Amino acid sequence: MELKQVKEIRFFKWIGAYSIDRDNPRSSMHTMQYTLDVLKTPKSSVYLYPQGKIESPHSPIKSEGGLGWLAKNLPDNADLVPGSILMHTYKSDKPTLLISIGEPLSFDKSESRKSITASCENKLDNKFSQLVDDSRELPESFKKIM
Repeated sequence: MELKQVKEIRFFKWIGAYSIDRDNPRSSMHTMQYTLDVLKTPKSSVYLYPQGKIESPHSPIKSEGGLGWLAKNLPDNADLVPGSILMHTYKSDKPTLLISIGEPLSFDKSESRKSITASCENKLDNKFSQLVDDSRELPESFKKIM
């Protein structure tokens, strides 16, 4: 997550979020390499905010080249899986958190980083749009986990 967001919202640090400093290319590459190292560890997971920060749910997902770079360099035993999170107050003052996890993305690692990034952004946008549509029509169909 973007360094500024981690500093402003300390909750992210508490849950294990680590930052990327977009103003420092060397630091950004260090963070990307750290992410690959984490993914080489058996049974590990990394959850990315491809935008790097919390944005309006109405904004299209726009990431920088790091997502494509990461996808091209993923270890063979790692999957890139789209997920969407939506929080709203459907028929209540209490917020509801809806989470939707998709199938692993497939892409050709010989494609350009830019092409892979665009494909990932498109799939993430579609996943989020579907979650928003589902939340309007069938909120009762979501499985309660808490």
